[in-house]
Amino acid sequence: MQNPSVAITSSFIGSACQGSTVNFTASVNNTINPDYQWMVNGLDVGSNQNKFSTTGLANGDQVSCVITGGSKCLTNPTATSNIIIANITSLLNPPVATITTSNNQACAGTPVSFSASINANISNLNYQWQVNGSNTGSTGPDFTSVKLNNGDLVSCIISSDSNCLAPITSNSLPLSIYPMPIISFNSPPVIKQGESIQLNPIVTGNIASYQWYPANSLSYPNVANPIAKPAITTTYYLVATSINGCQDTASVVVTVLTIVVIPNTFTPNGDGTNDQWEIPSLIYYPKCQVSVFNRYGALVFHSIGYPKAWDGTYNGKQIPSGTYYYLIDLENGSSRKSGYLEVIR
Repeated sequence: MQNPSVAITSSFIGSACQGSTVNFTASVNNTINPDYQWMVNGLDVGSNQNKFSTTGLANGDQVSCVITGGSKCLTNPTATSNIIIANITSLLNPPVATITTSNNQACAGTPVSFSASINANISNLNYQWQVNGSNTGSTGPDFTSVKLNNGDLVSCIISSDSNCLAPITSNSLPLSIYPMPIISFNSPPVIKQGESIQLNPIVTGNIASYQWYPANSLSYPNVANPIAKPAITTTYYLVATSINGCQDTASVVVTVLTIVVIPNTFTPNGDGTNDQWEIPSLIYYPKCQVSVFNRYGALVFHSIGYPKAWDGTYNGKQIPSGTYYYLIDLENGSSRKSGYLEVIR
């Protein structure tokens, strides 16, 4: 017959911080399925398990385990383990944790940054940033967010397992997050050359100022609804600034339908005067299509856009004098223009 034996081990090496969890495990020999009684300083603790965990140890506490029963025919059914003396380090006097911010007044959607520090020289710090008491997931000494709302409270919990620093909570910083103005436009306006139109943005928010760019074709560039009279198609930009300094920028395109003057005669005779069919205003219609036909309906000229004026040739050869017919599609939704063209040599 053999007597049972039991040995215990602990999870900490060296010392543990006051209040931290310490785990113990019992290993038995010469018996199976014994009853376990864990003891701290000779007093019963724990449950009938081969493992014991506690957060309540003080420095110098003695932990042991007694086993009873298990296998039959044991000379002595009870065995007592070795004793582990707890080496528990008291928590540090808590320092003061402080957070600062780059700006506790900001516009919605803009980044706000924070930094955390303590007034003690302690290494291996852990950080847990919180907004309104809920963890943000950020675990470094700095925290930046673009999702903060007006009235949010930002704080940080700092701890250090290796230095026995109990978690300390910083000051809380209240935030003033101001709404952004929002600018939108209905359908982009279309006007004829020489006409004017009032710009009517839809702006939400408490607006302190308006600024339009470019300003040279506007009646007043610093009002909400200026009159625009652009000579050509122009993109106008509006910057709306709220009473809290928050800004939004939006743009609107005013399309100007340039009057297209189409000459019905040109003289491609090489004398340097009126040698090409010049239509200057087509420069404002880069997608236009220009076609010229002879009196039999045959196409003698075609161009997408009009980057180079027609010189009265077809396949590199001069066309004869006579009457021709043009068809011009500005590709802007307006009706096609047609008429006759006299080529005189």
